[in-house]
Amino acid sequence: MKSKKTIAYDSDQKQLFLDLSLEKREAFEYLYKKMLELCIPKASSFGMSDDDAQDLLQECLASFVNNIRNGKYTWQPNTKITTYCFSIFLNHLRKKYNLTKSSLFTDINNYDLDNGEFYEEDSDEEEQVRILKHLKNALGELRQECQDLLHWFYVEELSLSEIAERQGITLGTATTKRFRCFSYLREKMLRYQ
Repeated sequence: MKSKKTIAYDSDQKQLFLDLSLEKREAFEYLYKKMLELCIPKASSFGMSDDDAQDLLQECLASFVNNIRNGKYTWQPNTKITTYCFSIFLNHLRKKYNLTKSSLFTDINNYDLDNGEFYEEDSDEEEQVRILKHLKNALGELRQECQDLLHWFYVEELSLSEIAERQGITLGTATTKRFRCFSYLREKMLRYQ
């Protein structure tokens, strides 16, 4: 049976962040359980054993905790902590298998950004064309700065450090801008659903 606090974390990401910041055990247990549900299937798709996937997940969560402690990660409204942690996991997975970002997201159309989970593909080619059309329209609604940043990060696969250097900004600012631009894109995509 779920505790009241665990149920609260499902709907209150700010409380989860605060409790993680205070290093409360139940917050870490909640996050670990949620991340296992996301990461094990993804790691399995690359042939990783569950034990190896759990080891990799623990490395990622240690990175996340360090990011909280040193202030690299701060509370971000309208963002699920599991989504941020999953991106860390994907980056570690990418490095482990020397993959490109695009190869990790061959099933991106099957990733539910709101729930932070994959769903079974049951759409046909017309549905995929419709989604790509909406994505193109949503991207077109973004400011040019966001379009450029998302293109550099996801298509050209530049690191945030490279993007920061290109724009003459700090790494922290580049990270924040990427997050905000992706959030804007997600909001615009949700209007098309």
